[in-house]
Amino acid sequence: MAHVVFVALGSRGDVQPLAVLASAVADVDAVAQVSLVSHSELQKLTEEPEVWSSKVLWRPLAQPCFVHDGRLNADTPDVLDLQGRRRAEWIEAIGRAGDADVLVCNLFAMPPVFHLAERLKIPWICCSPSLIPYSMPETFEQELTENMPDLMEVLKKRDEPGDESLFSWSTVKSWMWPVFTESHAILREEFLGLPPVPGDRAGDGHDHFAPETLKGAQFLLGIPAALIPASVTLPPAAVVCGAWSPAEDRARKQPKALVEFLAQCEEEVAKGQLTGPPFYIGFGSMGAEGLVPDAEKVLKVFLDTAKWMARPVVLMQHTLAQVDPTPRFVFCCSEDVPHGWKPSCAPRCADGSDLCRSALARLFPQCSVVIHHGGIGTVLAAARVGRPQLVVPLAFDQPFWGQTLEDLGVAAVQELEELSVPLVARKLRALLTPSVQRSVEDLAAQLNDESPPIARAVQEIAALAATVEGAGAGGAGREVLRPVHRIELCEDAEGEAEELSVLGRSSGEVQFIFREIAEEHSYGELSKLPGDSIVVDGGMNLGLFSLVLAKRWRGTGQLTVVAFEPAEETYHLALQNLRHHGVPLVAHGAEFGDRDDAVVEGAEFGDAPVVVHCFRLALCDVEREDRLCYFPYLTSSSTLQQHRAAKDLAKERGCFDPRLVQTGSNGLPAMKVSKIADMKADAMS
Repeated sequence: MAHVVFVALGSRGDVQPLAVLASAVADVDAVAQVSLVSHSELQKLTEEPEVWSSKVLWRPLAQPCFVHDGRLNADTPDVLDLQGRRRAEWIEAIGRAGDADVLVCNLFAMPPVFHLAERLKIPWICCSPSLIPYSMPETFEQELTENMPDLMEVLKKRDEPGDESLFSWSTVKSWMWPVFTESHAILREEFLGLPPVPGDRAGDGHDHFAPETLKGAQFLLGIPAALIPASVTLPPAAVVCGAWSPAEDRARKQPKALVEFLAQCEEEVAKGQLTGPPFYIGFGSMGAEGLVPDAEKVLKVFLDTAKWMARPVVLMQHTLAQVDPTPRFVFCCSEDVPHGWKPSCAPRCADGSDLCRSALARLFPQCSVVIHHGGIGTVLAAARVGRPQLVVPLAFDQPFWGQTLEDLGVAAVQELEELSVPLVARKLRALLTPSVQRSVEDLAAQLNDESPPIARAVQEIAALAATVEGAGAGGAGREVLRPVHRIELCEDAEGEAEELSVLGRSSGEVQFIFREIAEEHSYGELSKLPGDSIVVDGGMNLGLFSLVLAKRWRGTGQLTVVAFEPAEETYHLALQNLRHHGVPLVAHGAEFGDRDDAVVEGAEFGDAPVVVHCFRLALCDVEREDRLCYFPYLTSSSTLQQHRAAKDLAKERGCFDPRLVQTGSNGLPAMKVSKIADMKADAMS
């Protein structure tokens, strides 16, 4: 029986459908265990019984749903990750899913799942609740053909009739092409120990490919067929299942204040004070992250339009901007209100009869128009209950959904850059016409008539789980990371080559840091350091800096190196490397200060030219504890020369404590070393 691990990244709209699927798969006989890996901020999904089953194990990620600097770039998909912003998320996801027998992902989790499945030699499947929001660059095919002709020949041959391979050129150009980009190569080689290019023959050293390692996956689409235009090209053999939406929670209580507000609105409509039901305004999790430009201005336009049209408003203010004071006939929600809820305590009319008990079955049917950002979750919720939509797209696939709905005659698109009260009012009036209402009702009938979409997806996942011989615990004990091994270097000092070897996981990482120190002199000419100096190594890593320093420095007196490395594994590897080469050291561990039991290892203290004090701590301006992201394979260190421009840009954006980047008179970062000097004096005495 298999352990099926779902990995779902992105916003709530991207993750919730896979949570629904995971809960359904947990009841399959061929499955021993189901886990879901996703962002910790979405843990509230586990508290919603219509979404979550207690049989599913929640595995949170520290990385947030959105990694941004307050701006959106719809032209660069997260799966490409040109800036490396998502790599920490991918690495953490790999660590949380490494015990899987079967992997299931959404589109934004495709990168780590594809590479991990290859590393573990296990099957995987992509269940996407959205269409592919990116397209292959025009030059990609030509560049791949020129640089990797053997690979291209294999991929195109798999497109011939009769070949049932899931990894073909059609697969690559429709949705898998990002795995051949540089950012993915770094993840594969430096973290998982895989060849940098999928299909490459590891250790071969030549541009030959092993086609048998190119393992594709079934692509399941969690979107109703009625919403997919004929012009859209789907991946080969894609299965259109329909939306994986949660069942309505009949036991959930409705917000009492909202019910009372809706009742008041109906009374005011009857009196002629209002012209109709309210507008719903909400911009989802992207809005909650502050990704709506000029949010206060946007909100003012919508509220002014509603006031002009004498319409009430139900506002998800946490997704746009705060309203203070709250205008009359505006109901502000500070957190998400479910699109569906049961009116078990609906207020009663003056005559004692129930107030529209059947009509209050959900929130959206009580609204005249749904104004939102175009997220697929809101699109489906509004379409299913026959409500017209005004879509104000922000990024990603939202412009596509806005245009698709507009083409179906059930919505209008409003660009943020063209917002004005007269324009918005004109579009809202057009959406309230009988012809649009007929269109939205026809679409709702099609969507509600579809066969159970969850059953088809569960069937595909269960069939995949039945093909593996899992241990129930997901193959616990498998090594996901490349194992620690000895890496050979050639240390060239003054024309004399000398062999140097260190323990580490990634030869690429070791070679990179070694070149920085020994060849490019990114940290200065180490041989020219004056005697009796104190050298602060802010990131000891594997101890390479101290190793090179110990071999090259031949001054008078003694150098005291104070080295900091917070990652436990890296710290202990550094100690082993220093001991292996006979460099005197003091292993302080996670304590900073005077120690009666401090012992210098490796040589007589007085005769040693270099002594390294090693601390399993991070260098900081104050004493505190913080979370550590550990990247055992990534070249995450920066230099004074090669990356100066990038560091200056980061400084301008406020990434660094100014006390650590302002330079002193000698051109070096101004740092207090009095405590270190006292520690050295105590040790010498």
